[in-house]
Amino acid sequence: MGASASLGASEPAPDAADAMATPVVEPAPEAAADATPEAAADATTPEPEAKRPHAAADLLGSLAKEGNLSAILGFAGYRTVLTLETLSWRARRAARDARIELDATHETRQNRLMKIFYRAELLDLRRRKAFPDKMLYSLFYLFDGWKHRASDVQFDGRRVLLLCPPPRRLHGVVAVDASARDEVRSIASLAATKRVNSSMLSLGHCSLILSHRGGDERGWLRCKEFLAQLQVNYKPPMAKFADEETVASLVASMSGGDEAVGTLMIPRRLVLAARRRQDSRQRGTLAVRNELDVALRKAARASAVLDVAAAGRVLTHFWKCMSRSKWGAVTRETFIDKVAAAAGLGTSDALVVWDEAINGLLVPLLPLYFPAGSKPPLGTTENPDGDARASGDIRCGDVVALQAHEYFCPAIFGLAVTSLARDPSTCFSTTAHLSFGTFEKFVVRQSLSDQGSAAVSFISGGTRWSVALAVLDDLEARREGEADAEPGKARVREAIASLLVATRVRPLQAGATVEHAVGEPDLPRDEDVSWSRATIVSRDVHSAVIRMETNAEEKTVSLGSLRLVEDEPSAAAILLAHAAADHRYDIMQQILASDVMGNSPLSFTVGEPGKPISLRTDARATALDHAIVSRNIVGIGLLSDAYTRDQKLWQCCVATCHSLEKISSPQLTPKERADFSCAMRCGPGAYRHHMNPWTPFMVALGRQLEMILSPSMSTLPRFARDLMKPIESCGARNCCSDLCRSFPSSGAVSKIGKTRGRTQQTNC
Repeated sequence: MGASASLGASEPAPDAADAMATPVVEPAPEAAADATPEAAADATTPEPEAKRPHAAADLLGSLAKEGNLSAILGFAGYRTVLTLETLSWRARRAARDARIELDATHETRQNRLMKIFYRAELLDLRRRKAFPDKMLYSLFYLFDGWKHRASDVQFDGRRVLLLCPPPRRLHGVVAVDASARDEVRSIASLAATKRVNSSMLSLGHCSLILSHRGGDERGWLRCKEFLAQLQVNYKPPMAKFADEETVASLVASMSGGDEAVGTLMIPRRLVLAARRRQDSRQRGTLAVRNELDVALRKAARASAVLDVAAAGRVLTHFWKCMSRSKWGAVTRETFIDKVAAAAGLGTSDALVVWDEAINGLLVPLLPLYFPAGSKPPLGTTENPDGDARASGDIRCGDVVALQAHEYFCPAIFGLAVTSLARDPSTCFSTTAHLSFGTFEKFVVRQSLSDQGSAAVSFISGGTRWSVALAVLDDLEARREGEADAEPGKARVREAIASLLVATRVRPLQAGATVEHAVGEPDLPRDEDVSWSRATIVSRDVHSAVIRMETNAEEKTVSLGSLRLVEDEPSAAAILLAHAAADHRYDIMQQILASDVMGNSPLSFTVGEPGKPISLRTDARATALDHAIVSRNIVGIGLLSDAYTRDQKLWQCCVATCHSLEKISSPQLTPKERADFSCAMRCGPGAYRHHMNPWTPFMVALGRQLEMILSPSMSTLPRFARDLMKPIESCGARNCCSDLCRSFPSSGAVSKIGKTRGRTQQTNC
């Protein structure tokens, strides 16, 4: 209360605030010589109200002292800095000038954390009316730790401290001998970092460096805990509704192509999930082609020699040089000889562009300084000695290099691949080559060699992203002169269609080698499924006759218990898994509508979630596993369309799913659990399939609506048996529409059933 009264609640302007709050001081010598004795006496006479401004000055002086403001905010909470800055312009200036530590140990909201950290910059953008339409807040972390750079966050025991302003100051990281410092380049690096951060904020990207010092084991553990704390308590923005055309298309795809049937027969929660527009994680956290174009236009305005087209050519050839050096930074000699020359720039123009880039004027490129003697590749996790210096801490002999900004990496990859391919169908080609392999090997399988090198995972700012999806995003972006988005969609369809040909997808047909889940797996699944190799003798719509390799026994099994054996997953299956993991419904719809993949999409194995998708593992994961882990409810509905018309077929698919336990994760909300139960057609609780109310409502194969009645309904819940009475009295065909309107389309039916001595909630 005393602090508020001393600082003043509101002050109109700095000049007026000085007049009201500054104590009277003696006049300057020049003014004192011209003043009359009476005026001098009046000027030196203190007024009774002068005590209050003296108190404010004392308080402001105490706030300016090192550590006082941090102690106050540590007691009152770090968000109190916003209130403190609104009390008085002097308090705001004191808080902005002081180096304070904001204790964010208990913070659970990432956006709020970063808004407070960048409060001055965001307010400046708003004042200049330059605030972007979309602002993205992302954390940049490196679990290996920094050796030379500084983090914006410090881990002090159990405390998490935000350093405001960030530790980007001259020689502020490690104390070294003055003779080893490079003063000129240190000051230039600080200015370049400031330009890059200002440009990124104006483009709508706000990042925070969250990491620990190299070798600090406790800091590494605390960093992981804090990051998990922010992720667990993350609240997604309010869901936006999709347009009616998109909803109708998704509902039709989940119901065999008939929208009218879908609104009646698929679970109501799937229809509601289709109405919620789900943004992909890759496009929501990293840049796409449209945002890259804005950055290129900004760079062209700041450059003396580049226009937008030339800047795009520079980025394309810069990407080619990075690919040859394991995605490391590009040095000055390489940039001038291989990047600028290939982009059509002369030597003098190349030197100008290099100087502009290392001064932070070419936004997609980031200048970094590496210790003298660092071996290539610079700036990669594979090179432990290639860690960059902190801005303002440059030493004599350090090497300057350029690296692509992580936020723009997917967009740069997409621009480079489409520019080199020149045709949408070539982007996934097995015959056209890049300098390090075919387009399919790199774009789809993310491998850098045709000789079977291991697939790599691209992670930017903590987000794992797909090169194939980045290329499709670039193809979909509107080009100059295009009136609408239809040409971009046509390019995407052409690129995907090049994968869905018989020569590139091995179908599940007679003669194919498969793995069979031994024991006819069914719910509940008490132990891991065992697999045995077999050969398909013949197959129909829902089942197949297989011959076991061990004893040559022939038996009829459900297609849901079979996995196709391939040397490596097909490109279409890999793209389907990427699309399911990233909520790309349009890509999934086109792949599942094809003849080669639509009949049995869950028989094609890919890498399990968390590992490279293009590498087949013993988990025998499918696109369904990636949809479950990413909580893609609509994706599950799209994948299940080919199976849910037969009860046994879908039960085998669910029982052999590697990530099935994720649908009962304690981290799920009640609404998410209800969505999973409806999408997976599971019973209430964990694997209580004997209480599954979806069993009587499985639709038979064909265009006619028919209900499959269970031979015995004694194991069904009472409310399900009550709903089945109209079928017994008048037949399934006549009352099907009334029954479906009363059950699946009426929303969530919540009944309580006691099972094994415990009360369970049934959500359908």
